[in-house]
Amino acid sequence: MNSRLKAATKHVAPYAAIGTLAVLALANPISWGMLVYGLLRIGKTAYDTAPRDAIIPNEQDDLFI
Repeated sequence: MNSRLKAATKHVAPYAAIGTLAVLALANPISWGMLVYGLLRIGKTAYDTAPRDAIIPNEQDDLFI
């Protein structure tokens, strides 16, 4: 292998590895479950730490105007 090919391989290899891992993660239902669980935990934490003023009062909960 010449030096230019080696340099190109070194440059592209991490992106290829990340792409491969992304494809494997998308094909695995367990990883989807872990992603959903993590997003639910993040959302719950954000909701719990939000200031009280950020929560909509009860009289504004009705979606029908």
